[in-house]
Amino acid sequence: VAIGEIIAHFADDAREWRERYPYATSETPWSEAAFLAAIEGEDEPAAQALLRGALGAGLTADDLLPILAEAALAHYADFGHSLIYAVKTVALVRRLGPDSAPPLLAMLVRSIVYATREDLLPEFRDYAKRLAAWGEGGGAAPPFDGAALRRSSPRSALATVAAWAGRHSPERIFAALVGEAAWILLHVDERCLTAVDAKLADNIGWLDFTHALTFAEAALPATASRPALWPAVLLQLACFIGRNAGYVDAGLDEGPYRVHDIPSFLDRAEARLFDHGRERFIISVHLLKTLRAGRQLIAVLPEQAPTIAAALDRFLDAPMKGRHALRTARQMRELVEQE
Repeated sequence: VAIGEIIAHFADDAREWRERYPYATSETPWSEAAFLAAIEGEDEPAAQALLRGALGAGLTADDLLPILAEAALAHYADFGHSLIYAVKTVALVRRLGPDSAPPLLAMLVRSIVYATREDLLPEFRDYAKRLAAWGEGGGAAPPFDGAALRRSSPRSALATVAAWAGRHSPERIFAALVGEAAWILLHVDERCLTAVDAKLADNIGWLDFTHALTFAEAALPATASRPALWPAVLLQLACFIGRNAGYVDAGLDEGPYRVHDIPSFLDRAEARLFDHGRERFIISVHLLKTLRAGRQLIAVLPEQAPTIAAALDRFLDAPMKGRHALRTARQMRELVEQE
């Protein structure tokens, strides 16, 4: 079942592709600094040549994980996907064996080079400034509680997390942010997801709320390999939370989603994935990765387990509107009228 799902997903993604985009075949002696500079400069041929040099020198995917994670976290890249892809690609190489490293890592490097840099958008633009000033402190810090981030914006969430940095360890801040990300997923306001009169900037769906948890789970091996990445991880979690905090129903009744036997719930939910019944592969993939990320976060952060489990319970059974024909038509008309 799992193999069939994977192959079908690949086939669905690739069926419309006709052009080929070959990879550079040159090789350059490995240099971490040069590799990071090539990615920052969006120079894919140079980055690929350096990657080949690393593999030729005997470096493994696990050896490269901290560098790949640093490259992924240099920006709020692809809405946090770059870090997830870096960690999971290395895990896949570990699973499939070293012969899989050249093609898998080449694909990963290409994706990081061309990833959208969301921190260049106005709402996330404070990311670079907060990262550069991490740990400097100054001023009164908000209460150390994930609830302090509710109804926040990305800018205010970044400021709050940066203020916490001088008083609390990265691990404590991480736990608070994961708890709040799970609370937001549990309290999604479905009216925001289905509204036909929403503005273009307010287009959001269930999957947007899951990314904070899958990103957080990917951050665990990344920070273990390079602890200096903690500030970037925490600030990007703040970006997720600040962006999603405006689309919640704080008064939602949590009762129907409370899980009393978490291990049994997780096992049942995982078994159901083999007959999920969802038509779109993007949905089934998110069911899988969010559940697996939640399981890992529950194991690492037991104090957040009740909220994470309840959030998973709600998300895994949530009805999802597949197409927004009326909303899209209205938004496109409004966009044209502005020109």
